[in-house]
Amino acid sequence: MKVRMAELECEKAEITARLAENPARVPDVHRGIVEIYERKVTKLMETLKNPKARLDASADIRSLIGKIVLHPGDKAWRGSCHALHGSLMGILDFVNDYPKPGTDRVITKVCPLSRE
Repeated sequence: MKVRMAELECEKAEITARLAENPARVPDVHRGIVEIYERKVTKLMETLKNPKARLDASADIRSLIGKIVLHPGDKAWRGSCHALHGSLMGILDFVNDYPKPGTDRVITKVCPLSRE
């Protein structure tokens, strides 16, 4: 038993050393991506506040969402399966890859039928 524990401690030390050698994962995104999306979302929010310009909001929403794919569920009462494509999906995926402590995770990959 002591021999096995010593082996495991040695293995743990090797793994810890290998992990220390690997650099932290750095996101590969455009430097201004946050500002771009922030401007788009701010523009959308301002458009939605103005009752006369709400119809223009559709263009702002379309700029964030490329397409939405719907697949029927296996039972009619279970609803359908959705896949979101476009800039908004990229934002949500990025948020999941680099979450802030204490924030909720956004589920972006739900449907195995979504292959598009």
